[in-house]
This record gives sequence, structure tokens and C-alpha cells, in this order.
Amino acid sequence: MNRTYLMETHFHTMETSPCGEVSAAEGIRQYRESGYDGVIVTDHFNRDTLGEEKSEGWQGTAERFLAGYRAAKAAGDSLGIDVFLGMEIRFPGNEDDMLLYGFDEKFIMEHPWLYTKDLDVLRTLVDEHHLFLAQAHPFRKGCRRVNPVYLDGLEILNGHPNHESHNAMAKEWAAAHGLRSLAGSDYHISGSVSGYGVLLERKPESMQEFATWLLAGEYEIAEKG
Repeated sequence: MNRTYLMETHFHTMETSPCGEVSAAEGIRQYRESGYDGVIVTDHFNRDTLGEEKSEGWQGTAERFLAGYRAAKAAGDSLGIDVFLGMEIRFPGNEDDMLLYGFDEKFIMEHPWLYTKDLDVLRTLVDEHHLFLAQAHPFRKGCRRVNPVYLDGLEILNGHPNHESHNAMAKEWAAAHGLRSLAGSDYHISGSVSGYGVLLERKPESMQEFATWLLAGEYEIAEKG
């Protein structure tokens, strides 16, 4: 199978993620220039970023989370690069980040304050909605390896230039536990497009289709030299 569609799986914007240093539009421009075909916006979805229940209610909180994705999507439409919605979710009490794919804006609105729940709740939703859940940078300092029974995949290549993610250890862990492998730039700062990602046969028609391909292993890991 000829897989030539290059997708970034781990991208943050300054519009939503406090640690993001680059606007969505500028980041998407850099990916377009780097030869990517698609980018999944995985802004932080957690209590530190979005807070507890506030007077604005869940609607306003969800809109703030979606701001980065929507800005990136507008830039992508203008520049001719596909932009999709994902998230990096973390639950209270730990620093274990999870990458979630396969949902849409409606899912966000219908599951208020999901990041205040726990991994058991999320796993149930993943199974019910046929989503794909992977742990990000599992060997980075401060992170724990979660029980593999909760996961579909593991990020074995993380390209963040300011963190030691111990990618070789992650690759071994994924293989030992039968988890699908993922690769992504973990883009936060200008110029940090790593060349990591996944290669697909074509553009997915939806994030649901993308999750189905991941679950079936219908992709390849991209690692540019």
C-alpha cells in the first residue's frame, strides 16, 4: 500500500495551550512549508489549562478549548493543509498525558468536565465511541506508565526539543505490551517541526476514520532524517 499522506499527531497552539508559544496560524504555516499534508491539533485538555466549573459553564470552557483548533483550521483552509481535532487530556493528581483521537466538537459538548473524571471513565467512552487512546511521552520525567489495558497505543517518538522523552524506552514498552506506535512533534515552539508523524494512504474523511485506521494498524510511522 502506498502511504504518502503525512500527518502530524501532536500539535499545540498558543490560543489554547498556555505552554504554546506560537499562534495556530504561524504553526500551520510552518507545517505547510515542511511538507505535511495534515495536522491534528492536540491542545491541553485539563484542569490546569481550562479550570474547574466556572460561571461561564461548560459551553464557554469548551469554546476556549476549541479556540486553537478553530484558528488552526481557518489557517489550514487558507493555506491548503488539512487540520483535524484531537486533544491531550490529563486527569487531576498526575502528569500522565493521553492523546485522544476519533471524536468531534459534538463529543466535547456532550461530555462536560471530562478531564475532571478519571481514566476508567475515559476508557469506557473510548470503547463506546470507537476512539483511539495513546499515552504521550510515557518515559518523560514526572510521567508514569499507565496500565496498558487502558491504552490502544503509545507515543514512541516525541520530538519536543526541550524535553528528554526517552523514545527508545517508549518503543520497547510499546512492543512489550502490544500497543500501537505513534510519533509526533509535540509542537510548542517555533521551528520545532520534527518530521515525526504517521503516513496514511490518503486524507481521512473524519477523525473517526483516522481512529479506525490507527486501531487496524493501517498506517506507518514517519521519521524524517
